[in-house]
Amino acid sequence: MAQQMRDKLAAESATKRKSLEDQLNAKLADAERAIAATKAQAMSHVSEIATTAASDIVTHITGKPADAQKIAAAIAATKG
Repeated sequence: MAQQMRDKLAAESATKRKSLEDQLNAKLADAERAIAATKAQAMSHVSEIATTAASDIVTHITGKPADAQKIAAAIAATKG
């Protein structure tokens, strides 16, 4: 009788643990997808930010407007 009770409780515990693991894995997968989407969105703005920063730096140092084509070419060259 005691063994049956232990077996029943062990089975219930295993079922609950499996359910919790599945829930946590689903939440983890959702979080990983959200992180990847946020990272991709942020990375899509890097060229724009780099172009603006480079242009502002050149203008600040030289006192003349930066050549947008030269800056775009320099930024593109860093991408390999």
